[in-house]
Amino acid sequence: MMVESQRCIGAKTSTELRYYLSSSAGSPERVAQAIRSHWTIESQLHWSLDVTLAEDACRVRKDNASMNLAILRRFVLNLLKLDPTPRLSVRAKLKQAAWDDDFRRDVLGMRPMS
Repeated sequence: MMVESQRCIGAKTSTELRYYLSSSAGSPERVAQAIRSHWTIESQLHWSLDVTLAEDACRVRKDNASMNLAILRRFVLNLLKLDPTPRLSVRAKLKQAAWDDDFRRDVLGMRPMS
């Protein structure tokens, strides 16, 4: 299946063709909705990484360092989202983990044994 998308910025229009493989026999409307939903999820993840963990500001480029940091950021974001602390945003949880050793241990699942 081929999807053609157009983007207009000022007087310039660009066209992009994207190809998808699918075993689905869905209607074109359903397939288009599934494709849009995929990109919505991708955009939300990158927005969250950038706003909470300043991913776009990272200038690390040497060898595998940028990939390693990206993996760590996603790991941290997932841990913070899984934390059940009520009424705290992910950003607030990140700050709390930076300041509070006990909270950080809880988020990492590293409570000391009694």
